[in-house]
Amino acid sequence: MSHPCCNNVTNPSPMLHDGELAQVVERGGTLPPRCYCDPVFFQWEVETLFRGGWHCVGRADRLANAGDYQALEITGVPLFLLRGDDGELRCLSNVCRHRAMPLLQGRGRCDLIRCPFHGWSYRPDGTLAGAPTMNRQTGFDKREFALAQVRLQTLDGFVFVNLDGQASPLSMTGFAGLHAPYALHDLRVTRRKRFAVACNWKLFLQVFMEYYHLEHVHAATFAQTAYQAPEPGDETFADSFVSVFGLHHGTGAVLQDPATRTFDPIPTLDDRLSRGTRYTHVFPGLAFAAARDCLWFFECYPVSPGESVFYLNSCFPAATLARCDFDKIVASYYARWDTALAEDIEMLERQQRGMASPLARPGRSSHLESAVTQFERWIAASALAPERQRGRTTPGV
Repeated sequence: MSHPCCNNVTNPSPMLHDGELAQVVERGGTLPPRCYCDPVFFQWEVETLFRGGWHCVGRADRLANAGDYQALEITGVPLFLLRGDDGELRCLSNVCRHRAMPLLQGRGRCDLIRCPFHGWSYRPDGTLAGAPTMNRQTGFDKREFALAQVRLQTLDGFVFVNLDGQASPLSMTGFAGLHAPYALHDLRVTRRKRFAVACNWKLFLQVFMEYYHLEHVHAATFAQTAYQAPEPGDETFADSFVSVFGLHHGTGAVLQDPATRTFDPIPTLDDRLSRGTRYTHVFPGLAFAAARDCLWFFECYPVSPGESVFYLNSCFPAATLARCDFDKIVASYYARWDTALAEDIEMLERQQRGMASPLARPGRSSHLESAVTQFERWIAASALAPERQRGRTTPGV
């Protein structure tokens, strides 16, 4: 997966000194604290990684029927996803071509997109259907005022968009085979929960991918789950994603209580995979955990160096959703995810305050943070790469 940048973005590496970032790439040191606080570095991330790359905006199954839509905003850019009458899922600019009024809000269904300000209307493919009284304007041609369309691709049910239109086609060697046992195409989103966090977007994704904090932050919550650290053969480091698998007791998706009922394992998993969870981070902003009976993932929407919005999505196989007792049993899963999230957020917001200290310095990662190390290397290499300064593609790390 490659992420060409916009040519007018300031290269952040001189501000950080190339030697600091080179240490991250070559020795696996942690990113300099300024990478989590500095507005110049954050703006480079916005333009290069999020607007210039492939950004995950959820799952396609949430918009399964013609007319289904979801409004969203990526780094200040209003957009919406909409399933057309032709079955195609599109991503379109969510501002009217007349005077830039936002068109759609939230999630819903529509046959025609109508601007609430002056009544201009658009078809599901973004073409202008009507513009009241504009027939009186000499030379006005509705064909010239379609909504801007954003590139969209799907991968195993995940939806990715590329805002600047310059990224190479979405491709992740090894991803499909690694995750094939989890039958990702068969999963359905049952809950999408929004939350805001007073921390840098990278910190949140890092804590999701590492085992080091578990016995400290989640000691009371997951003590009975007994997570085991991934073995070397259970770690996958690719150019555009990382994935680690670890064994544990039970499903890992509920708080361990003998009285808690759980769902049946996904039938395509072998014995070993059904006894653990695979954690995967697709750079920059998609992170998910594939367990024996479900999957949960985060959509990432950076707001500022110290503010982020995330959506926690819960997914289950179609056969599990068909159970008559689904609603009763799934409550335990939601409770587990909400509890863990609250514990992490408390630590992350404190960590963000520490990152802003003028005395904060880069550290070294533990072997229990191998996925985080690879992500930090990717960030550092992307900032250093001369190809980015020329608007070319990201090097593999």
